[in-house]
Amino acid sequence: MDHNHSPENENTLAPRLKKALPAFGIIALFYLALILLTGYACPIRLLTGISCPGCGTSRAWIRLIKGDAAGAFRAHPLFWWPAAAALLAAADVLLFPRFSGKPALKRWRLFLKAATFLLVALILIVYIYRMADPSDSVVYFRPETGLIWRLAAKAKAALSGIIF
Repeated sequence: MDHNHSPENENTLAPRLKKALPAFGIIALFYLALILLTGYACPIRLLTGISCPGCGTSRAWIRLIKGDAAGAFRAHPLFWWPAAAALLAAADVLLFPRFSGKPALKRWRLFLKAATFLLVALILIVYIYRMADPSDSVVYFRPETGLIWRLAAKAKAALSGIIF
C-alpha cells in the first residue's frame, strides 16, 4: 500500500479550515468594530489618511452583485483580484498533496510565483495610476486626515506648550 496517499496522511482542507475559522471570526469582528467605531473599513486609511492599493474593492463587489459591472470597474478596475488570489490559494492547498515529490510540483510552484508576482505588479501599477489621477474619486492622498498625523499634531501642540 502506498503510505503517501493514505487517508491518515492526506492533506485535507477541512481540518485546516476548521483551524482557520477562529482567525476569520476575529478578523471579521475587528472590521465590524472598526466600521462601527470610526466609520472606516480600512485600517490603513484610518491610520494614514492614504488609500491602500485595494481601496474600492469592497465597493466594486457590492456594485457587481447589484448588477453594475461598469460601476464595479470604476470602483476598482482589479476588483477580481481577491477572487483570483483565493482561487490560487485554494488550488495550492488542494493540489499540493497530489504533486508532492513530483516534477509537476516544481512547475506548479513556478506558476504560482509568477501569478503572484503578476497580480502584485498589476495592483501596484493600477494603484500608482489611480493615485496620480486627480479625477479618481475613490482613492486619495490626505495624510492630514489620518490618525497618526492628527495624534502627532496634538503631541506637537502639547509639547510646544511645555517646551516654550
